Amino acid sequence: MNFLCSYVTDKGRVKNINQDSLCIKEAVCEKHGKILMAAVCDGMGGFSAGEIASGSVIKALSDWFEMKLPLLILSKDNFLNDIEKEWHELASEYDYKTINYGLKNNFKLGTTATVILFTEKYGGIIMQIGDSRAYQICADDIKVMTWDQSKVGELMKAGKITEEEANNHNQRNILTQCIGGSRIGVKPDFYYFQIKNNCNYMLCSDGFRRVISKSEIYNYLNPVNTPSENAIEKNLKDLLKLNMDRKETDNITALVIKTID
Repeated sequence: MNFLCSYVTDKGRVKNINQDSLCIKEAVCEKHGKILMAAVCDGMGGFSAGEIASGSVIKALSDWFEMKLPLLILSKDNFLNDIEKEWHELASEYDYKTINYGLKNNFKLGTTATVILFTEKYGGIIMQIGDSRAYQICADDIKVMTWDQSKVGELMKAGKITEEEANNHNQRNILTQCIGGSRIGVKPDFYYFQIKNNCNYMLCSDGFRRVISKSEIYNYLNPVNTPSENAIEKNLKDLLKLNMDRKETDNITALVIKTID
């Protein structure tokens, strides 16, 4: 299994600072083959210093990949459950740190986190906190792999509103979970999945997907239209421009990982 990767990130038309952060990390080990982790964190819109919250979580995940994942690889045969446990502990630690940083500096800050990890031997795992998203885009379809941890996400999950209605709902910015916003402890959702060959996996902040449709994302980012990293980058930039043209007001971030033979 190999990977093609690209991303776009922009502060958008209105905001002065890009509060989104991202990372892509790849490694190869003799025991488990190729492993890739990617993450998107969206600093809380309307909060002060959201870029501090998102950046610190991304750095923590990057450090985990480089320093703690190798220990799991050496000591475990099937380590996805242990990864879930360690990611949950990391999220809880940074929920606590972010809250205390805000209290000490007299402002509020927080971040979403959508993290995906591919293992050649055992498949994939996603951690979801907030309303950034993971998508799977294959030749014949596109699907959202995560449920938004938000008020409208709960309504969508219950079948009470559609995704289109959620994008225009007056409670669309109210999260039920985020790092830095929990007084009782953050509660991530975890998803396990089988990795499909020649599919694109996209992580994005809500600013990327609010004013464009799933069908538009599919048209630009299906595997046929993204044969190379240059093609992925070009099509992501075209979608970024489409967001700008439609006057998206939030920060805009998306990254794509394509799985190939």
